[in-house]
Amino acid sequence: MGCSSADEEQAEAVSVPVEVSGFVTPYQEAERGRQGAPATRAWLPPDGFSTIDEASSQVIGICFTQDSQEPMMGHFFKSSGNWRTSVEIESAGNYFLYGYTPHITGITCAITDWEGTNSKYSEGAVLTLRNLPTVTSQDYCVVVGAKNGGVDYEPDENYSVSGLVRGDFEYAAKANKGVGAGGNYVFLLFDHLYAALRVRMKVGYTYHSLRTIKLKELKLKARSSEYDTKAKTSVAVTLKKTDGGTDPVESVVFTPTGAAMDYGTVYENAEGMALSTAYSSYMSYFMPQNVDTLILQSKYDVYDKADTPNLVRKDCTATNTIVISDIFSRQEFTERGKRYTINMTIEPTYLYVMSEPDLDSPTMVAN
Repeated sequence: MGCSSADEEQAEAVSVPVEVSGFVTPYQEAERGRQGAPATRAWLPPDGFSTIDEASSQVIGICFTQDSQEPMMGHFFKSSGNWRTSVEIESAGNYFLYGYTPHITGITCAITDWEGTNSKYSEGAVLTLRNLPTVTSQDYCVVVGAKNGGVDYEPDENYSVSGLVRGDFEYAAKANKGVGAGGNYVFLLFDHLYAALRVRMKVGYTYHSLRTIKLKELKLKARSSEYDTKAKTSVAVTLKKTDGGTDPVESVVFTPTGAAMDYGTVYENAEGMALSTAYSSYMSYFMPQNVDTLILQSKYDVYDKADTPNLVRKDCTATNTIVISDIFSRQEFTERGKRYTINMTIEPTYLYVMSEPDLDSPTMVAN
């Protein structure tokens, strides 16, 4: 069984109320080398998870499965501020929920059990996502636990969901179609499929007193010395039912696809954003398998400090090649679920002291 962007038409045609809450594991900060590292009412997430920001809720691709039955494929999505689902449940029963987020146009997914027979979803599943970008602004995650947590609560109090743990995908669903249909409360646990890159940029203090730097673009290329990195990737995630809240992810295998990879956009602002002597942060996500080098390309304008600033140099570019083993301790390759922080300081190579706007070509120093 598979689902694709074509299913979004069904999502518009079939829209059933549902309550969805998501929790995601935090990124583990990658340990750096000798350079040193910088330093209301709610449902309470399980240990090791944090609540996903409701304001940034994404479409969730979801698979309702039962042993020896064809999966029901669809989505959870926000409409007019409320969660809806495209999955129609005609009869109440226990299902095993597998899925991913975010679902965006172009991504396709397929699911089987371990044997490819649809007979053992209670034991786990193999979820395959295709046509994912190698570098992206999206934090792709996979469901690692599910629970129906419909309970009564009092206003202004916090509540936890009993039995919501990693490795348990069983979900007791009420019928949401026909006479006697009831409401469903879906609680999902997610884990990251990609690695995260946090770029922290600032301008050196002395240089900032002379010049204003406006960042216009920040782009990223993730490179592997073992093979040519492609613009797209497929990922096969093998999930196993576990006890005691242990990690259900048996394996995550990425397969590069499509054309050779160009830079992926991390940040873009046509007017440029003025940088200061304090760090500003930019987040991106990338396919981590066998990636040993990150290449950052920056574009920025340089202005002087006149009352009416003069554009000294337009569209400066700087390229920094970051070898993972040079900066991060005991790592040759990047890893799924880790966040890599790169500190970048803009410093000049030289400066002409002139009364007229001067030729100025600063470099970017990464550490």
